[in-house]
Amino acid sequence: MYIMHDFFIDNNNINEYLSEGGKFLGVVDSYQQYTSKHIINSSLINPYTFINSNYSFEQTFTENTILPGYSSLDNINIINILKNSGINIDDNICIYPYNPTFINSALYILKILYTIGFKNIHYFNYDWTALDAIYYTQNYPEWEYKEIPDFKWEQIDLSVDTNFITTKNNINKLKLIDCRSPADYNGLTNNFKVNGHVPNAVNIFWQDLFVQSTSVFKSKSEIEQLLNNAGFSKDDKDIIIMSDSCLGTGTMFTALKFILDWNNIKIYDEFEKEISCQVLSCICYNTLKNILALYCL
Repeated sequence: MYIMHDFFIDNNNINEYLSEGGKFLGVVDSYQQYTSKHIINSSLINPYTFINSNYSFEQTFTENTILPGYSSLDNINIINILKNSGINIDDNICIYPYNPTFINSALYILKILYTIGFKNIHYFNYDWTALDAIYYTQNYPEWEYKEIPDFKWEQIDLSVDTNFITTKNNINKLKLIDCRSPADYNGLTNNFKVNGHVPNAVNIFWQDLFVQSTSVFKSKSEIEQLLNNAGFSKDDKDIIIMSDSCLGTGTMFTALKFILDWNNIKIYDEFEKEISCQVLSCICYNTLKNILALYCL
């Protein structure tokens, strides 16, 4: 049975969700993949349209990874993209990655929808390719955007900056989650210009939130136990999430906010933007070096 406030949609409640007019967004970069087969009543969302309006669907890129901060669109342009796709602010929207490669993109978009004011957001927590054939189609949905008179998009700011982290961490020992791999966290790779981690940050790898090799989240109790074992709880005043890309922060934010229903979450965006790329301009590198060189362990 589907209940309107359920976060997870799966093979057990998809009928009820569709009968209530629920929409799906399939996250994939290719028209060819999308039109070969997708869930009924779902539209293609290309993650790169949220990054750069000049992005071509035919453009290829490495490992389907979004790099945040690269000519990113502001919220108004993102809202217009959604409007042009026929997506309404009060729609029930269920996001699913076309395959596990797109988990990062799907949860990045989910985070965007939340921050620009969407209230009815869901995640398809099931292998959609294992659904019965009646749930597949090759057709585009006929969605229309319906303007809501006098409606104001209530946008939510989740970001904290380097100054906040530096000041508060020295005084209060902030609760910090570094979502990168253990090797990156411990400075054992050469992936970044500055290796190591921020003092007091605890490593919880984003992949540990999923059933192995799938796009299916572990159970609420398993995720809560993982967080509790690492020293985090719902009663913490502020939990700051950081990663080298939106892959980690979007996933961890989804788990804490929508699965565990924790409301005390912020994202250290400057760490995400500054440390994510290996090839940095001289200005960017010098800024990163000055800010983080003595700040990382």
